[in-house]
Amino acid sequence: MISGSRCPPASLPSGAPYPPPDPGSAWSRCRRAAGGGLGTSLLTALAEGVPPAELVRRAAHAAEDADRQIAVRDPAGRVAADTGQGSFPVSGHLVGDGVSVQDNMLAGDEVLPAMAETFAAARVAPPDRLLAALSAGQHAGGDLRGRQSAALLVVSGHTPTEEEDGVRTDLRVDDSADPVAQLRMLRPPAGLRRA
Repeated sequence: MISGSRCPPASLPSGAPYPPPDPGSAWSRCRRAAGGGLGTSLLTALAEGVPPAELVRRAAHAAEDADRQIAVRDPAGRVAADTGQGSFPVSGHLVGDGVSVQDNMLAGDEVLPAMAETFAAARVAPPDRLLAALSAGQHAGGDLRGRQSAALLVVSGHTPTEEEDGVRTDLRVDDSADPVAQLRMLRPPAGLRRA
């Protein structure tokens, strides 16, 4: 399972409002005024066997704010996402094979396709694949508000044990003119990496 996020100015710290993905299980992401409990309730429902498409349909239908974005992936790799009608003019999501790319304040229509295509084409370790996608999005215009923070979280596909927590990479840059470059600098040398 792979999860990544990138946040603009006034959104510090990047990635912090999301519930952590469950190694060996699934993930959910909710943006804007989603409230702290929605992500956790989505993970609970996934564990009970509710399909991602049904969870996203329910959550999007019940959303109190029209600009909510939701993405859910189950352990089998099925992904569903929704971008609320009240989101900013250039916003959206793309769903691919086991992945969702989304943002709600894009600088242009080219950003999400650039990220999705780069992610699909990259043949490197999962953290580097995510970094490549973040870089492609940034080069395609990125977020309308500019650059400031980024986060990268990669967990294994196995249930955690006492000896192994399942976290492969957990990096965050909260204030930088080039946060994706800073994430790259924080990645340990290849021989010392867990993922």
